[in-house]
Amino acid sequence: MKANKALGQNFLIDKNIINKIISSTTDNPNKTIIEVGPGMGALTKELVKNKDKQIVAVEIDDELYEYLQKEIKDENLKLVSGNILDFNTSDLSENKKYSVVANLPYYISSKIIFKFLEDDNCDSMTIMLQKELVDRITSTRNKKLYGRLTVAIQSFYETKRVTNVPPTCFKPRPKVDSAVVRLERMDNSGIENKALYLDFIKQCFAKKRKTLRNNLKLVYSEDQVSNNLLKIFGENWEMVRGESVSISEFKKLFTLFSK
Repeated sequence: MKANKALGQNFLIDKNIINKIISSTTDNPNKTIIEVGPGMGALTKELVKNKDKQIVAVEIDDELYEYLQKEIKDENLKLVSGNILDFNTSDLSENKKYSVVANLPYYISSKIIFKFLEDDNCDSMTIMLQKELVDRITSTRNKKLYGRLTVAIQSFYETKRVTNVPPTCFKPRPKVDSAVVRLERMDNSGIENKALYLDFIKQCFAKKRKTLRNNLKLVYSEDQVSNNLLKIFGENWEMVRGESVSISEFKKLFTLFSK
């Protein structure tokens, strides 16, 4: 099988990395694991060995889907042909918790992460991404990479870098380093309306070089902005930028602007 460049395919071949991902993925009580883009089945073959887990592998590449049908015949594997963005997780059964494991191409990573972020039934993700993206996801405030993606994910998930992954672990070798990150959903994020909150965070980082005041006054009144920022940040409220605001402060701000 040849990798499809248009789909950003790079097949994981390093056994040590595979074992780390499997360990991180299967160490929870969830009975269902969704694998996004199983590819040649390197992770899938290990996942199905755990017979008390139901593995749902969603593959967009028709040739790889046919290959996997012939290659892996375990009863606890359900292969799905299609785009994960179109996959309806409610088909798994109502209110059923599940985990996600994936080796994601850069061009579509964020869309896939946000799809599962907005589903409360997804309580953990173990995903391989370009290292730069993992650096952003796990960043802390006042750092250059701290931004909209950082805040959006850390508002709902505890983040932990599992391991860095060099290009030699793939075939064909990508031109960039990768990393594996574990996202564990918080029991209570304090946010009821995720869609509105994510829109709010997007507005806070609309222009990263601008202050919160300048970004927020584009959609809120001057009085709302000044009063709410003053309540959280005190006399220096006019100078505050998104990269210096903590996750808890963003949540408090959202609550104030939602009133």
